[in-house]
Formats: sequence, C-alpha cells, structure tokens
Amino acid sequence: MSMIEKAGVATGHGQPAPALPLVSVVVTNFNYARFIEECLRSIAGQTYPHIEVVIVDDVSTDNSVDVIRKFIATEPRAKSFQLVLQSENGGQMAGFIAGAERTGGMFITFVDADDYLLPDFVEKHVAAHLNGRVSAAVSCSNENQIDGDGRIITTTMDNWRYPDASGLRLTGRVPIRAMPVSSKTGGDCAVVHAHYVAPHADPTRGWIWSTTSAAMFRRSAISLALHDSVRTMRISADYHILHFSHLLGGTLLIHDALGCYRRHGNNNFARLGTVGQGSQMSISNCAEFDRFVLNALVARFPEILEVCGLRGYKIVAAFAGFRTLRQVYRASPKASMVNLARLALLIAATRTRRFLANLRAKLHALLALN
Repeated sequence: MSMIEKAGVATGHGQPAPALPLVSVVVTNFNYARFIEECLRSIAGQTYPHIEVVIVDDVSTDNSVDVIRKFIATEPRAKSFQLVLQSENGGQMAGFIAGAERTGGMFITFVDADDYLLPDFVEKHVAAHLNGRVSAAVSCSNENQIDGDGRIITTTMDNWRYPDASGLRLTGRVPIRAMPVSSKTGGDCAVVHAHYVAPHADPTRGWIWSTTSAAMFRRSAISLALHDSVRTMRISADYHILHFSHLLGGTLLIHDALGCYRRHGNNNFARLGTVGQGSQMSISNCAEFDRFVLNALVARFPEILEVCGLRGYKIVAAFAGFRTLRQVYRASPKASMVNLARLALLIAATRTRRFLANLRAKLHALLALN
C-alpha cells in the first residue's frame, strides 16, 4: 500500500489520491495553566498534517491565557491555533459549542486541557474512520492514566470499554487497514485494531468509552448533538456527546492507547482510585445527564428521522419514557399516531430488556457471593 505524501498527489497506482479530511481539535481550558502547554505541544506534534485547533478558555483566573498566547506566538507548529476567550464561565459543554462553532473539519476531537495526545492519535483515528469495512459516528481509543506529575498509573481503560459483550452485541476485533494518511514520520499507516459497537446496542447498559480526550466524532453527528438544550452541562459533557453520537451511528473502539488521561486533585474522577481489575470511573448522577441526552434527542427528532428513518424512534426509545410521547409528537409534525404507537412499544421493550438484564446481573452477583 503506497503512502500518500500530500493530499491530492498521485498514489502508487497512478490515480490521484483524494484530499485528506480536515480534523478540528477543540481544547477546553479552565485554570489549567500547569498542564495546558504540554497539552498544546502534544497536538502541535501530531503526525497527521491537516489539523486546525481552537482553544477555548472558560474565564480562567490563573495565568492560562498568558501561557496559551505565548505558546501560539512562539511555537512554529501552532500556525493553525486560535484562542477563544469566553465572556463568562459556562462550563464544559458551553466550551465544546463555542469551539465547534469556530471549526469546519469533517472530524472533530475535544481535548481537556489537563490531558494530552500521543503523536499518532489523529492519524490512527482518521485511519479508523476511513476503513473500508464499517463507518461509525465516533471512534474512541484506549488511554493511559497518569497522575498530576505525569507518572503512569495504568496503561489501559479497557475494563469499562469492553463490558458484557452479550449485552452490547460487540463484534469481534476488526483488523482495519485504512486508507493511508500522510505522516511526518513516513511509512504506511499502521494497522488499526478496533471493535465496532453497532448503534442498536444499548449504551445505558454500561460505559463503553474512555474519556472526552480519547474520542473523534464525525462533524455531522456532533452538529446534531450540540443542541442549545444541553449548553448548561458544566461537567461530564462527554456523557452526552458520546451517547448521542453512538445512537446515531455506532462506535469504533480502538485498541491502542493513543493519549493520556490525567487524574489529579482538581478533576472529576481524581477521587476514584485505580486499584486494578474492577476499577471504575462511574458517575453518580447519570439520571441528570440522561435528561440532557433525552432533551437533545427530542429537540433534534425531525433531523434524526431524516437521517435515520424509522430507526429514529428506536434511538429516542433508548432514553425515553412514556411521558416523552407528547414531546415527540410536538417536536415532529411528521410523527403519526402509528409511529407514536411504535415508539411506545419500543420504550416498553427497552424497559423490559433492561429489567431482565438487571435482574440477571443481580442473580449473578448473589451466586458469586455464595
């Protein structure tokens, strides 16, 4: 397989290569002056050549802005970087929206300023998305977990990325040799190994991703996910955009660790220690976040129907209750009584399936204790 040295040049087969897609990277920062330069340097050092970067500062009170401005001014590889200053502190989702609005890439990644990416992060995610076997709304790679000083705690998050396969209908690992992408390091793009989780899999059964900084989304999915109804999500915005995007088009779970998630004294999961097998990053207020997902699904319901057809009802049923039927009817003038009846049946089936799955899990737990 020949290497594409530059978008638009000929491949080894004498045919012009298609242009490489632009990838947008949105960095959200609040008082992470200690970590932001390392984060930005990791993005500037990506092997993939076609990147734009927007850094959104959420009214930091430390010297974050000075660090960012100095980096952009002095780093030759930061020519495509721009800084956006929020006028008021709005939280993580407001930062995502502000950054996304100022980018135009076909794919988009949101990076927390205290994390950083390994050099081939973008290259391998793009390679995964451009594979010839299956397309997905989102890809998510494994991550190393590090402490505040950059020391590795553990080199995987697979414990919660690969839960019960029977419940999530995971395929076997798919070896993906994607369209080769231009690399500063030279050589063909490496084989990317991934699982594909189909969009019909029930994401509420368990968390199947890593963190915000490990994911790359299709712009078309994010454009639907970033609805104004979710703007007030101050933390754990990835809960919404990952669930929403997965329901639209499924997830590619990349086996390789392509970035580092930092556990330190100021972030949401620092208190959850890594004790080995069984360590979790569970969220206590999932019900509150579920409401954000549902509100956005209902608000976007007409567009979802246009993109997904009747499967749109199944998508809404993943988070909906019977009280949602009236909202769906009001949201879509095309929602007939027949289709609302279909949605009611899907909600009933979803709830029954979850009840049986939870019952089975409890029985397994009781048997394990005995």
